[in-house]
Amino acid sequence: MKDVSDTPKQNEFLGNLDTATNDEKKKYLSLCTRALITKFALHHVQSLDDESATCTDGIFDYACSIIGFGLLARNFSDATHEGDGERLIRCWKFFMLHFKADGRTKYAVEAFNLLAQVNATLTPQMAHRLVWNRTCNPKGGEGKNVPLDLHNEHLNCVFKDDINTFRSNISESSVSRSSQAIGPMMDMLKAVDTMVQVKTPSGRHSGPNLQLDFDAILKVLVNEEVFQTKKGRKHKHFPNFIADPFLSLKKKPKPYRKFHKWLIKRRKAASIQHQIATRVF
Repeated sequence: MKDVSDTPKQNEFLGNLDTATNDEKKKYLSLCTRALITKFALHHVQSLDDESATCTDGIFDYACSIIGFGLLARNFSDATHEGDGERLIRCWKFFMLHFKADGRTKYAVEAFNLLAQVNATLTPQMAHRLVWNRTCNPKGGEGKNVPLDLHNEHLNCVFKDDINTFRSNISESSVSRSSQAIGPMMDMLKAVDTMVQVKTPSGRHSGPNLQLDFDAILKVLVNEEVFQTKKGRKHKHFPNFIADPFLSLKKKPKPYRKFHKWLIKRRKAASIQHQIATRVF
């Protein structure tokens, strides 16, 4: 494409889209998506033993890295909305690698502890709960799940409004009663609203129309040929940008040796914590 208004010349559908079956359309979409992800989203991930990543086209590498990270984040968000526990755990495997490679040790430890609980330290029943009991769907409908911690914050907001009405009569017992009544109280309010046909606000924020911004960004990407490889290009503020996010884990002469030692250390710590928890409970 030489202009935003051009029609793509590559990966054209061989046939008539209007008369094609759903299976043919799905197959075509799958092939195009796989080609796009392989070329751009996975471009920045080198082989496990490759430490020869160099900055040949910093602008192209940076753009591909944004696509890769963005798709991982969107995958995690979509898995949350769909309540797909297994996909969430797969995303956490990638997050652990990214956190460790980027020096975010505390986040990497939390990711490892989650994976250790799911795969080793918890009983099969508790591990199943940990995988699949991560979201809830208060309003019903497909793709409308929300994280449990976010839903808990919503409940906390209602709880704080309730105890605020106690004024000077607030006490430990009244706070305890209010906290236990939040669930039934919300169900009762929802039932009353349904009876009197009061529409409950969705709570979602309406965003602005981003079409103009999208067109402006797309125009720059096309005119600057961002996704065309040109050796020697680089961004002014990060000229030595390296696309491979796991390069810090591949230090020679023994790639991944330091990361492997860290995994063994975390495994021993998780084992000790499990033994202590088992004896206590």
